[in-house]
Amino acid sequence: MDKIFTFMKRDEPNAFSVFLISVAWFFVFFKYALRFDGPAYLSDEVGYLSKAAAISGYSVDHPSSWHAGYSFLIAPAFYFFDGYEAVWRGVQAINSLMFACSFWILYHALLKFYPGLSARTVLVAAVVSTFYPAWLVMSGYAFATPAIVLVYVLLFYFFTRIEEGGWFFLVLVAFLAGFSYWMHPTGIVVVFSSLMAVLFVCRRSNSWVRFVSFLSMVSALVVLYKLAVHPFLDGIMTHGGIEQLGHYPEATKVIDRLMSEEFWKIFPFLLISQFLASVISSFGFLAVGLLGALLIIFQSDSARYAKSSAAYAGAALLLSGTVFGVLMLGALLFSLDDFGERVDVWIYGRYVDPYIYPMIAIGFLAVKNRRAELVLGFLLMALVLFFYSFSGVDATGYNNLVNISSFWPYALFPGQALPYWLAIGVTGTFLFMTVGRWGTLVLATPLVVISIITATNWHALILSDYSKKDAVVDFIDENFSAESCTAYDVKGAEKGVPERRSLLVFYLYEQSFKRMSFEKWFSECDGPFLTQRKMIPLEGVRLVAYSSLSGLFVFVKDEVADRLSYSAFEESNYFFDPAGNWSCSRGSCLAFSASALEKFSQVGQLSLGYLETTGVAGYLFFGPYVVVDKGKYEVTVSVTGKYSGTALLDVVSDGGNTSHAIINITDEMFDFGVVSLKFELQETVNDLEVRLKVDENSSINVRSVRLVPKLEETARN
Repeated sequence: MDKIFTFMKRDEPNAFSVFLISVAWFFVFFKYALRFDGPAYLSDEVGYLSKAAAISGYSVDHPSSWHAGYSFLIAPAFYFFDGYEAVWRGVQAINSLMFACSFWILYHALLKFYPGLSARTVLVAAVVSTFYPAWLVMSGYAFATPAIVLVYVLLFYFFTRIEEGGWFFLVLVAFLAGFSYWMHPTGIVVVFSSLMAVLFVCRRSNSWVRFVSFLSMVSALVVLYKLAVHPFLDGIMTHGGIEQLGHYPEATKVIDRLMSEEFWKIFPFLLISQFLASVISSFGFLAVGLLGALLIIFQSDSARYAKSSAAYAGAALLLSGTVFGVLMLGALLFSLDDFGERVDVWIYGRYVDPYIYPMIAIGFLAVKNRRAELVLGFLLMALVLFFYSFSGVDATGYNNLVNISSFWPYALFPGQALPYWLAIGVTGTFLFMTVGRWGTLVLATPLVVISIITATNWHALILSDYSKKDAVVDFIDENFSAESCTAYDVKGAEKGVPERRSLLVFYLYEQSFKRMSFEKWFSECDGPFLTQRKMIPLEGVRLVAYSSLSGLFVFVKDEVADRLSYSAFEESNYFFDPAGNWSCSRGSCLAFSASALEKFSQVGQLSLGYLETTGVAGYLFFGPYVVVDKGKYEVTVSVTGKYSGTALLDVVSDGGNTSHAIINITDEMFDFGVVSLKFELQETVNDLEVRLKVDENSSINVRSVRLVPKLEETARN
């Protein structure tokens, strides 16, 4: 190891080489982000994106409780680019630029923090910290993480210089600390940690005027955002007096929960679990970094920290206090509600991740005190034993992988449970602490890769289905100008799938897209009316499209319906009829394109817009397990082929135990291009399936499947 350190002290990197590495990081992040074509999390991401659009001057009807600091930083993408595709790439480029700048700033902050170390050693530490999986993963989302990392590492850098240059760096630190709250509620922890750190510095120098001034500046920024900026944005983004979309608990609920026994049964154990998860995700560097920061604060080991001034100790207090504070705040927030069954809540990393960026590097550079590291390892194991001896946690519910993107035990063993992951993680962390930092890098590299692959697949899965751009966006873009009025049913905003409107808010940010009543739309608007509630037939209005996947109905006025293009719906999951089909108003029409059927295929493959057989026996398609009301229906399958083989089309429910209709596919049917099957439901079913079973001799290509109610026949009978 001495040879490595000797090598690292030679040929120190110059400023230009560090700049080139930063540029390389930008292209790595941006190249990765380009694989994702839009927002995936329709509450968080659209909350930030819609505020950025409003800041850039667009009329957006989407007030929300998400903070706007990140939105200010990505607003140039909306200001300088036209169209949602260019804007989204602009946001990804800004994310990548913020991460690249964060690396460059962290390198220089570490040089100030460790003046006795070689620049090359510090550079390696900055690179190691930037390899944390969450950074690459977050470059493809529109979360506030890149902005928080950038502002926080800037705060770290300027704090190391707070005793220089009179008031200049103090003002910068105050601005960055206050702006942290503008970006996310966890920024309030940064505010308090910076206050404690500045108090620590000012007490040493007896500079109380500086502390009072800092307190005033930070408080003013927090109050400014809380009482002016956020209400102003809510005001310009609220149309028709509709309330904002909130997701933070009310004060009265917080107080009641804090006084309850249930809160104290979960809070301490949630805090321990999240702390362990963060240490595990950082391969132990976070724990060593926290220990190193505490050593700086108490000036217990000045051999490695050559310059132990009040500013350096204050910076260490800022970093360690923020990590502990955010962990406590996150555990508190999740203890206020019934989140205990969610798996990701117990290993939640997304809140604290942005604040451990410098701490990972400090952990890498911290003094190599093997005894202290082993004590840390045993402490972590003791925490695990305590956790499972007294917590009684039974987390088997939903696991949102975006919140645990760096938690490598899950990526290694996704089929296991929380106790197994923590046990494996702490054991691995103990191993990392015994092999030293270079051995840890060797062992951690494949775990980083596996974690990134797991998070990437999760991201792609969401965008391929739930958050995929809706075909109605292309329908509106093709037929209506930005001046046209497109309405979303104010009564349907809280029904069905409420996030569907959030998805449309981003893609239609250039359109006049607002929530309003059906009556107001009919009297004032020329665009479509979108809703997720069932409606009775109305004169002068046509129901032209319906998606059973999103539950979205598309209505247009008779006077414009015949001159519209409906090509956007042709390859989508919308059932559409330009003439209007009120039979679909019950929500029982289904339409699935070949690409949608592929997700329900056992033996098929997608090719040139068709779902094709592959010479393997099984179900070419099945599902989609939807709720269908009682009544008479007709299924039509658009099909071509050469040989039917033994092919059966049937309609079933109750997991295939109840058959409603069945037909043999013959070669002659290929000449018509459509196979039809009529059936009747005597009662509503909750899991209707349309299935096509083929054998190894079948050569069949399916383009689409449609299900339509036969209201006339039902009425006659």
